[in-house]
Amino acid sequence: MLPISVIHKAGFRSLDDGEEVEFEAKPSGLGVEATFVAGPGGSECKGSSRRPLSRKKFKKIRCYNCGDFGNHIASKCPHGPLPKRCHSCKSTEHLIADCPLRDPSLPVPHNGDGNGNGNGLSP
Repeated sequence: MLPISVIHKAGFRSLDDGEEVEFEAKPSGLGVEATFVAGPGGSECKGSSRRPLSRKKFKKIRCYNCGDFGNHIASKCPHGPLPKRCHSCKSTEHLIADCPLRDPSLPVPHNGDGNGNGNGLSP
């Protein structure tokens, strides 16, 4: 694999499959290593049209007030203060860990206290 710094191309530096290039190389501790890579006649390489996938994983944020997955937290919830309720079926009689309608094959959500109620207190 070539270090991207030796590829003569503006912007993201990667080569396309089958792209014709000219290069300079020298022996190194890893064998023969390219020191400069360019297109035919010293022109810029065309480069790959593919871009690497983002490594950033987005964590779903659940509002502990309304139970929705979204882009807000309980202190910024547009619904205002709500009574504690099940985030699955919205019942105020139980919490999601005890929901009779929840798929039992799914893991119980962990909200910080080990009890699934998210308030840091024992039930």
